[in-house]
Amino acid sequence: MFYRVYKYSNKATLISLLFRLIAFIFGVMAIGLFQADLGIAVRVAGIVIFAALAVYFWVCLSGTLSDKIAEKDFAVKIKTSANVAYLYCKDNPEEFEKIAAENPAFAEKYCKNEKGKIVKIK
Repeated sequence: MFYRVYKYSNKATLISLLFRLIAFIFGVMAIGLFQADLGIAVRVAGIVIFAALAVYFWVCLSGTLSDKIAEKDFAVKIKTSANVAYLYCKDNPEEFEKIAAENPAFAEKYCKNEKGKIVKIK
């Protein structure tokens, strides 16, 4: 996939998309310098700089930074957002009691039924 989707963090997904797009633009610029009507030294220096920027934005910013943002965002949202807590508990029903204890808004809206599924309280 072109960018990373973080299920519990829209902010991290957007950061990933933005930095991958910037990396792609730097990569296109590096390739474009092959056809440029400039001196060889300027072309080589430009290609190296743009390629390095593309790799930096792709790996460090889009990958590593997005992961860190997702971690921090999830840690906050799991305790404050009933929707994020529901999505997480839907994937991890064994964590329901722990999450319900940490997130009162979630505990008010959802419960675990006799089949072990997370359902909305009516």
